[in-house]
Amino acid sequence: MARDVEDVALHIPTGQLVAMMEDTSELMVLDSETLTEVRRFPLDRAALLDTQPTGDPDEGFEGLAFRADASAPGGGAWYLTHQRLPAMVVELTFDPNAEAHPIGASSVVARWTIPGIDEVNGITYAPTLDRLLVAADRQDTLVALGLDGQPLAQLDLPGDQQEGVAVDADGTLWVADDEGGSLLAFRDAVAGIERAPADVP
Repeated sequence: MARDVEDVALHIPTGQLVAMMEDTSELMVLDSETLTEVRRFPLDRAALLDTQPTGDPDEGFEGLAFRADASAPGGGAWYLTHQRLPAMVVELTFDPNAEAHPIGASSVVARWTIPGIDEVNGITYAPTLDRLLVAADRQDTLVALGLDGQPLAQLDLPGDQQEGVAVDADGTLWVADDEGGSLLAFRDAVAGIERAPADVP
């Protein structure tokens, strides 16, 4: 397995895991029971971003989330965060069961930058809200996005280096804090996000 697994998402239709490798800019498909590698999909960064990234290679694609949608190729939408220069969320479709191939511009559904946010890290899809939740470490902020990429709310996010986010069926928000080497849990956070003011900077 690659040394720099930054995030992981469950491909609900097949039960397979897909891991984001920032150092090699690849998506790696894993068997969810054995955690053995099945195949890898190289990511064409410039094509996916529609621009040549200018930041450090270690500030590339970092976050990964999946939203099931039976009408979409591969059974749903995938969301990637590109950490910096540019800080961007990319929505794309791909089928983890397909033959391994580079993923480029033809897979892109949408690209979004977030006003006032210059670094994006973890991302997750909250089904009960039908929103994307994005962790912005430099601003210590959690941004709630609509599925059209529109920022709907921004909330303070505790922690020192918030690299990953997830929500569970009970509405708890889980945050992976890289600097503190800890996993933070915020009970009933999803309900709080739903009540957050809609106005954003």
